[in-house]
Amino acid sequence: MPVSRLRYPTHAGEMVRHHRRRRGMMQSELGQRVGVCAATISRWERGYETITFARRERLAEILGIDPARLTDPETYVVTSKDRRILDGYYSQPPSERAALDELMGLRGAGPEARTC
Repeated sequence: MPVSRLRYPTHAGEMVRHHRRRRGMMQSELGQRVGVCAATISRWERGYETITFARRERLAEILGIDPARLTDPETYVVTSKDRRILDGYYSQPPSERAALDELMGLRGAGPEARTC
């Protein structure tokens, strides 16, 4: 007889799905409260799209969990070169950062951007 194993969520999207279902919420309801469409929630839950930190904070608030629970298990080490690049970026005025965002194809990728 096969042994049934309990499967734990392995990435942030699976954690979102787990807690959304525990609260009896539909993807459309959660999306409306977060400010994205149901298709975006679906992509997050399936791991096809990364959830921004700002969105993770909002999701955690809505789902009633600690934001740390929505952290992917993979660890990214920020090198000294990465830190210098980030420091240089954030030392620029907003207009310059917007130009850099556009150059990198990140325009509209901020937490207030609605994705679908």
